[in-house]
Amino acid sequence: MRNRKIGLMVLAVLIATALFTTSVRAADGFYTCAVKGAGPKNDGSVYILLSDTKGQFPDQWFRAVSGQESRQLATALTAMTNGWNVIIYTDPTLTGENRIVKIIYVYK
Repeated sequence: MRNRKIGLMVLAVLIATALFTTSVRAADGFYTCAVKGAGPKNDGSVYILLSDTKGQFPDQWFRAVSGQESRQLATALTAMTNGWNVIIYTDPTLTGENRIVKIIYVYK
């Protein structure tokens, strides 16, 4: 009888765990964004103000990936000047200096 109660309790915990937990995964992916601003910082790094067109992240600053600052700045400014969107590859769940645009394309 005691073993049966323990077995039922373990089963209940396993079911509750399966029902009430969410899987944690990186949000790395492609996002279509409007470019709201872009420019260099005094240390040479480049930041781009992006807003996801689906509303997943409105008006967030992202840092250009190291070594690609001038190319990503040119792409962002081209999109902003012409009113075009960009497609970026990033993880918007990261914060601060860790929020990096890994890839950026102009999307008309």
